[in-house]
Amino acid sequence: MKVAVFGDVHGNLPALEAVLKDIQRRRLEALWNLGDLVGYGPYPEEVVQRLKRDKVVNIAGNHDLRVLRMNPAESPRKKEPVDKWITSAWTRENLSRASLAFLASLPPERRWSRAGHAVLLTHGSPASNTERLEPSTPLKRLQDLAVLGNADVILCSHSHIPWARQVDDVWFVNPGGVGRSDDGDSRASYADVEIEDDRVRVAHHRIAYDVKDVADAIRRRGLPEAYARMLIESKNLDAVRKTGRAHHSRSDARDARTLENVLGLARQCRYEIGHAHQVTRLSMDLFDALRPLHRLSARRRRWLLYAAILHDIGWMKGPKDHHKASLELIDSARKLGLPIRERRIVACVARYHRGAHPKRRHPLFASLTDRDRRDVSVLAAILRVADGLDRTHEHVVGRISAAITPQQIRIDCEVHGPSDEERRFALTKGRLLEEMFDRTLVIACRRR
Repeated sequence: MKVAVFGDVHGNLPALEAVLKDIQRRRLEALWNLGDLVGYGPYPEEVVQRLKRDKVVNIAGNHDLRVLRMNPAESPRKKEPVDKWITSAWTRENLSRASLAFLASLPPERRWSRAGHAVLLTHGSPASNTERLEPSTPLKRLQDLAVLGNADVILCSHSHIPWARQVDDVWFVNPGGVGRSDDGDSRASYADVEIEDDRVRVAHHRIAYDVKDVADAIRRRGLPEAYARMLIESKNLDAVRKTGRAHHSRSDARDARTLENVLGLARQCRYEIGHAHQVTRLSMDLFDALRPLHRLSARRRRWLLYAAILHDIGWMKGPKDHHKASLELIDSARKLGLPIRERRIVACVARYHRGAHPKRRHPLFASLTDRDRRDVSVLAAILRVADGLDRTHEHVVGRISAAITPQQIRIDCEVHGPSDEERRFALTKGRLLEEMFDRTLVIACRRR
């Protein structure tokens, strides 16, 4: 019997799709997934749905279990880095109830019997789902785990490093990571394992996919820059933190610090993680799709990113005039790492996500230059449409695209649920966009 063995997809849909395509080409008989379906990656819901659809045999990994235990409304533990806390909180908020129920149904390990061999599927090791087994793991430790595992073949992942080793009569096989590798090779990794009466054969495969596109998707969702660097540099989070700024320009390092500060402020204000990051993703996608119209710089894209994450933080002071409260909280947040001018621009963009259009009688807006007021109006117009597209906070809008004509801006949305309210409110809030570009806004939604 030949089976495909993989693990650590970590919400990376393009990598999973590339691996599944290669598995299909090799005509392997079964698909065994060793856990960590989600965490860090930008597509947790899509990954869970794909693995359900393809009838993969799954077990739960440590990140899957952490997401199930997470309550995003609670503050993180003391000294817990925001980038570690947010992966579970954000993922939890971006999974449907059905997907959470599916994760909750997964066992921590499975046992099979194939061709007279006892096979154990586990995430970390037979002792712990967080134990990293690597090529350098001492022989004595593997011998102890072989006894504990009580199997002829022990399939494990978690370390994101592909390897295989026979210890006495027991095979240890680690297929590496689909969603991220930790060995410097950014390609997705999986193994095919052939189990016969008299032997076990293991072949590892590395599959290329568009790593940069997934890193950009992470950034579009306003997730920590460290998550994108983990993919690009093929390192785990701790290693990325250590190498930190050495591999990046001064401006890149500054932007990464600012984003961490923005996320820290959002967390202090008990922001609604799912809605904020859905609006952020939609804002970034709209900014990119409408670039032929607005022609704004990458720096202005960053301002929109910060404003989208923070647009609703004023709710901590109550629902009445929360948009004005958001402006005040951002404008007074001197630790964001933004110059005063940029902080005021971000504050104004967040303030105008709601009803009123930018007006010169508003003091902070009036204090800006003509150019900055124009930028605020355009960025706020984009944010308003994005906010309308998540009116119910149910995250029903997926991918979006835009077509621009001299008379019209047409936004096409893929949706996975009822979207009438989203469409209606996005059109209402889109009046500022229509004014800015003298075009009629049309929004079309289709079920995927």
